[in-house]
Amino acid sequence: YEFVEIPTHSPQMEGLKIVQISDLHVGPIIDRDYVQQTVDLVNAQAPDLVVLTGDLVDGTPEQLMKDMEPLRDLK
Repeated sequence: YEFVEIPTHSPQMEGLKIVQISDLHVGPIIDRDYVQQTVDLVNAQAPDLVVLTGDLVDGTPEQLMKDMEPLRDLK
């Protein structure tokens, strides 16, 4: 993970914390434990906004439903 501070000229945006999760590729190699670790790391940051981008799974939703369940706990 990487922390990036973006300068803003808008007082309303000052201190806004956004977490982006990208390209998890949950599948044969990336499993539920990794997803849970990711969720725990994100939640520890207490973000204002979480954005999921990129390729989330390598397989069908039916195959990976259990591995993806921790994403429900993103705060």
